[in-house]
Amino acid sequence: WKSIAPKAFVNCSKLYIAELPATIKTVGRNAFAGCSALQGVLSYSEDTMTVGEGAFDDTWNLRFLAFDALYLDFYDYTGSAAVYASCNGIGYNGADRFSPSYEIDDVNGGKLLYGIAADEDGNAIDGSYLLGATLGVSGNLKLRDNASEIAGNVFENCANAFTLDGMDHIIAIGANAFNNSGISGKIEITGSYEYVGDYAFSGCSNITEVEIDGSGLDKRLYIRPFGSNVFSWCSGIERLTITGGGNYDLCENAFMGCTSLATVAIDEDAGLREIMYGALSMTAISYIKLPKGLDGIGYGAFESCSNLTQVVLTGTNVPELFVYAPGMQFTFGSTLGDEGWLSIPEGMEQDYIDLWKYYMIGRTPEDAPFLTDEELLDSENVVRKLLGMEPVSSNADSPAGKVDNDSVATAGDAKKEEKATESMEGER
Repeated sequence: WKSIAPKAFVNCSKLYIAELPATIKTVGRNAFAGCSALQGVLSYSEDTMTVGEGAFDDTWNLRFLAFDALYLDFYDYTGSAAVYASCNGIGYNGADRFSPSYEIDDVNGGKLLYGIAADEDGNAIDGSYLLGATLGVSGNLKLRDNASEIAGNVFENCANAFTLDGMDHIIAIGANAFNNSGISGKIEITGSYEYVGDYAFSGCSNITEVEIDGSGLDKRLYIRPFGSNVFSWCSGIERLTITGGGNYDLCENAFMGCTSLATVAIDEDAGLREIMYGALSMTAISYIKLPKGLDGIGYGAFESCSNLTQVVLTGTNVPELFVYAPGMQFTFGSTLGDEGWLSIPEGMEQDYIDLWKYYMIGRTPEDAPFLTDEELLDSENVVRKLLGMEPVSSNADSPAGKVDNDSVATAGDAKKEEKATESMEGER
């Protein structure tokens, strides 16, 4: 056969996977339209492939389309399936071109689509990327030994319980890769990982424990090597352990809504730099000790953590506080109260007061020249209460005396410029 005729499989309700041999060069108009069970298509033609108008329309469960052809003529497809084409090819511009060719593996309950790794010249090399999975996968699944990446959305909505062998040699997981899936048990982000995308494991209620070795996560390689909402709404997670070095943040809402998360253990030398907005909000933690290298804490990082009674800061540098919006008073979390739960290194009280008093009124040190003494005094007393210290009635009563606002602003500007420079150097 050299072609599939127009409407050849239209409305076929039992067709699940279509693997097209290398001899087929044409798929006719509406050939697979309305195939409600179709989840994956792989074409092995190496030279050309022409896909007619509407060939895969109304295939609501279709998850991936992959083509080996060097020239792909494909209609203006608007479906939700991922489309992959040869990295050496031309033609259709709507495809991702990761690999020179693609292969399908049989696993428990379904199929996995892999792209073959390539060198800079597009030649196949020993390596592969996991790019797609059908909805029915279940049980213990073994990744290829040479697999290094899991693309975005691969296991999204694969509801059956499953585990993956071979995650220890993965270096990158794309956004939504396991979102709302049945992946189960303990998830280990090993030191080989360089990137974990937004919502990668969000909504996975079968996960019970997460261990992160951040050694490979580096903001100089990726601006956000550990994305937002990575484990949000994973209601089964009970324990989080963070070890290793690295240079990364827990981005926005990273573990938000993990209502069973009661234990967070972070090595004091862990490479965690910032805990961003809502990162540990709506969890069951009662105690947390933060690493020495922490540079910043975001607004509402511990929002609605009703069990939380102690937060311990250990570093010699005072972390910045990131306000939600200018003029909005900073809060660690509305259920924490205004005193009795925060511990800092002895002897650093005034350092914390001098920096945090700005954030407590929704400002930053750069705003110092525009703030009144009364505003700063009220805010200072908020910080003092938070630290378990007695209030003062004037700036002169503070051990440091009245702060030179112009000096504070200059120091704040320098720090801001330094962070901006680091961010630009880290982009790629």
